[in-house]
Amino acid sequence: MNEALDNELTYRITGLAIQVHKHLGPGLLKKGLPYSLRHELAQAELPFESQVPVPGLYRDTALDCGCIADIIVEKRVILELKSVEPILSLHEVQPLTYLRLAG
Repeated sequence: MNEALDNELTYRITGLAIQVHKHLGPGLLKKGLPYSLRHELAQAELPFESQVPVPGLYRDTALDCGCIADIIVEKRVILELKSVEPILSLHEVQPLTYLRLAG
């Protein structure tokens, strides 16, 4: 992957998330957040998938560990949406676990 392209994509996604926050303000429940962000991603013509099962792999065995990524943009960026304060270390580890499981 090209790091410059990844940085540009991440920057664009962050900008869209900020637009959602500016428009709706803080305190939006997690259920409403994905709809708003998916709308912004679609308007920006960024291809994405939502509620994507993340398959696990342990040695040579496929695992169904029940992990579901909220949104994956361009098959490169995993978005794990949170509506909590403060962000805990558990929240930070969750998308890293998805990356590790998916290989």
